[in-house]
Parts: sequence; C-alpha cells; structure tokens
Amino acid sequence: MNGDPLPHPDLGQSIEIMRHAHEGQLDKSGRPYYLHPLRAAMRLIHCTPVERHAALLHDVVEDTPLTLDDLKALGYSEEVLELVDILTRRMPAGESHREYLERIVDSGNVKALR
Repeated sequence: MNGDPLPHPDLGQSIEIMRHAHEGQLDKSGRPYYLHPLRAAMRLIHCTPVERHAALLHDVVEDTPLTLDDLKALGYSEEVLELVDILTRRMPAGESHREYLERIVDSGNVKALR
C-alpha cells in the first residue's frame, strides 16, 4: 500500500548493498575493500542487528556515492542511520582520525563505541 513504511533490509541485503557500493575499491593491501566492513561486522560479539547493519554500512556514506538519504529510502531505521552517521568520518571537512574518534566518544552512543 502507498504510504506504508518499507520493510527494514535484512543482513543479507545490507551485505549486498555494501558489496555493490564498494565494487572495484581495493584496500591498502590490494584486497576487495568490502571485506573490511564485513570483517568489522563479524568481529562484533553480542551485538544487536542494528549494530551489525551499521558495521556493514559504516564506510558506504564516506567512500561511495550512497548517502544517508539513500539508505533511508532503502528502508533503514533511524537507529541504523544514526549509527552510520556517527561512524562516518567527515573527510570533506578534513576531520583527522583523532577528531573522528573523539566525535564517536563524545556522541556517548554505546553502540557506536562498540
């Protein structure tokens, strides 16, 4: 029905969105970049699905053309979007790695800190 909210993507869909978004990107050792967020998501122990989605998507907004609005249009919850936003480094603003980590800590968001 029109106006009904989209169902939230499942973890398999998040993996596919992330993998497709990072298609062709390589990490510093020459491996497909999408393996990094996949490893980050798999390292989380006793986490919520929201945290796992955010771990999978944490570099999508930073390193690909996808935006938070795109993720919202795909049906991601505000909680996932908030975590992805906190975990997205502000590269165009010249945010250093230290500033990035301080911003995460200052957010007070326990899920982002995990």
